[in-house]
Amino acid sequence: MQDFSSASNDQLPFFFQQLEELFLFDLDQAYVASCALLARCKQIEPSPLHLTKMHLLHSKMLWGKGQYHAALYAITQTLKIIQSHSLFELKAEAYLWRGQCNLNLKRHVIAVEDFTYAVELALEYSQISIAIESYVNISQIYYFAEQYDASKEILIIGYRLAVLLNDHKQITKSGIFLSNYLIESGDHASALYILNQIESSSLQYGDMTWVVEAGINIATAYAGINESELAEVYFESMLAISNFNHALWAKSLTLLKYGEFLIQQNRFEEAIDCLEVSVEGISQFDYGNVRQKSAKLLLCAYKHIGDFESALFEIKKYKQFSESLLSDHLLHGLKGNALNLSRLDRSRKKIITTRKNFEHMLDLISPGESRVRYQQFKLKCSSASNSVEVIHVQLLGLLYVTGLYLQKMNALLREFCLAESTWTKLPNFAYLIIPDQAYINSALALHQLEKVINGFPWRWHGLNPPEVKIQLIPLQSAMELLLPLEEGGQKNELLI
Repeated sequence: MQDFSSASNDQLPFFFQQLEELFLFDLDQAYVASCALLARCKQIEPSPLHLTKMHLLHSKMLWGKGQYHAALYAITQTLKIIQSHSLFELKAEAYLWRGQCNLNLKRHVIAVEDFTYAVELALEYSQISIAIESYVNISQIYYFAEQYDASKEILIIGYRLAVLLNDHKQITKSGIFLSNYLIESGDHASALYILNQIESSSLQYGDMTWVVEAGINIATAYAGINESELAEVYFESMLAISNFNHALWAKSLTLLKYGEFLIQQNRFEEAIDCLEVSVEGISQFDYGNVRQKSAKLLLCAYKHIGDFESALFEIKKYKQFSESLLSDHLLHGLKGNALNLSRLDRSRKKIITTRKNFEHMLDLISPGESRVRYQQFKLKCSSASNSVEVIHVQLLGLLYVTGLYLQKMNALLREFCLAESTWTKLPNFAYLIIPDQAYINSALALHQLEKVINGFPWRWHGLNPPEVKIQLIPLQSAMELLLPLEEGGQKNELLI
């Protein structure tokens, strides 16, 4: 490892980069190196810019070690330096990490304000990666507030923007969060699809804790579709990676989820071994809901092997954690505090504005996809048999069509056409879809699509629900509808 205690002012940018990379692979070594470099910075009096970056990095290390109060204090000091030296380009990142610390300290309303402000600053300085990460973090607060649809919507927008920008870090983070949501909803197949999509990005970015979290979710999803052998292979692999990288949180989470899986397999003694080892790390990071789940699983395992004394002990712990969670719960705090409620309302208005900004960005980026989709659709038409029926979708009854309508419809079709379905857009808010062969017949796909469009919460986004007309048409008719798009490829791109 580099000697961080002997760095010179000129070498600081290099050592900062080394710290960032070390943080991804070995948190313990990164923390020790960060302490050494921070002490060195106090000796050599670096520039305000370098000193600010040092404090930001060290707060990140403290957060990674679960020292949330210390990390928050470091961020507060960092913000003072930023303000006094007008280093405003670093302000968004500082508020992102302050929000993360406040979130872990269960200060949910303050965390929302921090994340929202971080998004505003990041967009102002074109720091899109920070903006996406802050925005995706807001989804957690919505989830804690039991606003599940809003949480999912934020995750989808953040994930799509990250994919369009090819930002491996944010593809990984938003993809993990989205797969968590899908697994919790019981949609294991969709979770696996997302996790397969982010696999290469998670490896390219290289944060081994996130690699492990993605692997845990893959294992859990496989267990959910009764692929037990594959699930166990992933659990064992993630445990090995966590141990190799000294990633205590990743190891604890792996053991917790592995223990849950073993209970489902009626392997109670093995489950207890996993769960008891996980307790140390879980306690250090103080996630109340995780500690509650750990106690609940141990209670279940002990009860099944007849160890009622240990089961009684876990009941007491479960009750204690449940009471603690109730007192910290976001909704509980809001109901009893009018000030917090008004603060959340102000943040909610900013979040809505932020969502519109992101949707506008998606509208600017997405047009480039249209030509590819059009070419794919045309190619599939030319190779399909004449017996194939095509779904023709028309959305009627709208006086005018905004970019937001188009963005929402595109998002719905991306979800609907996850497998081999192919689609393209026509003028006047119409679409053509060749359904995936997994559907028994096109009529079944038509019915499913109609449910998806009609079930979408249009009014939640400030949009009037369109009148949907969906019908099956012959392949030849679909080809004829494509003909007007042949001229002017740029016109075609502007449609989406």
